[in-house]
Formats: sequence, structure tokens, C-alpha cells
Amino acid sequence: VEEVQRSLFQIMDYVSMQFEDFDKRGMIIIVDWDDFHIAQFKPAFPKATLKTIQDLLPVRVKRILHVNQPMVFSVVFSIIKPLLGEKLRSRLKVLGNPEKLKQYVDPPQLPAPLGGEFEISLEKVKKETLKL
Repeated sequence: VEEVQRSLFQIMDYVSMQFEDFDKRGMIIIVDWDDFHIAQFKPAFPKATLKTIQDLLPVRVKRILHVNQPMVFSVVFSIIKPLLGEKLRSRLKVLGNPEKLKQYVDPPQLPAPLGGEFEISLEKVKKETLKL
């Protein structure tokens, strides 16, 4: 859980350096479940992640887009959804197919592995944010 939170803050720092007015325009979080396996699931993870997004991120979250989600996602999501604030609930979109991301994110800002033009890797993010 802590590693995901740390990575989220590092990515946010990195992206804020790449795009002007990031703090004013807001952020779209893309959750790609492609490599997820049920054995990785920890019960504390959804609650901690939602707390981070709702209470700790110092930027406006415009949308949270889910792609490549496993079948079990709908079960977990139906349990978690009532715990979300109305504002955050309205910003969640379960898209399934990554091609649908282009309806919400311009190609220059969409990560290349998801069909966009923005080159990003967690290794690069860690390297750049450690310089700060």
C-alpha cells in the first residue's frame, strides 16, 4: 500500500514538471489492471488508495479511468462504491478497453503503452523525482 502511495506521489510530481498549469487543470488517473492477479489483492489496499486520492493528493482529480479490469473488479467495486464521496464517485469511469481512453485523454498526454504519445516509465519517474 505504501509503495503504491509513494509511486502515485512520484508520478504526480513528474507529471507536474511536464505539463504547465497541472495544479489548475487537474489530473486524470488511469488504472490499468492488465497485470493484476487476485493473489496480489490486499483488503487494506482499496481503502488506503481511496483515502490517498480523496484526502491527500494536493491536486484536483478530474477523472479516474479503469481499463483492462479483471472480472473480480466489478464485485470489489460494487462494495467500495457506496463508501466514496458523491464527487469522486461521479469521476470514476470503468472503460474496460484501453481504446476508450482517447475519449477522455488527448494522445499527447496518454501514456504510450495505452495507445498515446506520452513516454513514461516508473523507473524514469523515480530517477527524475529523486533529483528534487
